[in-house]
Amino acid sequence: MFETFVRRLVAAAIIGALGVLPCASASARQGGGEDPKLEKQEAEKEKPGEQKLDPQKAMDEVRELLQAGEPDKALAKIEALVKQQPENRNARLIAAQLNHVVGMEIAQNEKREDANKYLFACAAHMRVVHKQAEGKLESRIADLYATAIYNEACSLAVEGKKEKALQVLEESIDAGFDELEVLEKDEDFKSVAGEAKFKELVEKLKSKIELKKKIEKLPRVDV
Repeated sequence: MFETFVRRLVAAAIIGALGVLPCASASARQGGGEDPKLEKQEAEKEKPGEQKLDPQKAMDEVRELLQAGEPDKALAKIEALVKQQPENRNARLIAAQLNHVVGMEIAQNEKREDANKYLFACAAHMRVVHKQAEGKLESRIADLYATAIYNEACSLAVEGKKEKALQVLEESIDAGFDELEVLEKDEDFKSVAGEAKFKELVEKLKSKIELKKKIEKLPRVDV
């Protein structure tokens, strides 16, 4: 079940992203070269004897591994690229999406707790992307960020870290998570469902959704 899902969903989601996101930096594509400071930082982070990955080649290999139904190897490859090039936004986005899809599949079809490391990794990558963009993310990436933070809150609740889970849940709502029905029915939050803070957050999300609906109904004014 898991392998079949990965062949079908991961390949569709991640290979699609690989086809949309550029692998090389804009400056490199335009002939401007990489930032010398960034190259120096990356070189200093490389360990002796560690193979330096070519971004384009690594992305191609990730695509091939996904097509072959080997998500673990694909994830290891993209994580290695991120380790060598921490400022590579596209690599982080691919790593985040891979961790998200694999983690969600494990959560739904295997042991819920085993999914946490993937969901935490997804959130960690998206926090870096969010910081790099100074909080100004494109709509699609902003949705992924909000979802990643929500799933981080879920995993914290599953681990029994109630206070932190509620804190991160509020963060996800502030980031734009707006799936009220999902939140109300999410079994991951059963450990905090009776907490006053959780109920407060549910009401906060309801209010945000109602406000959004009211705004959408306002007449459009051309200027």
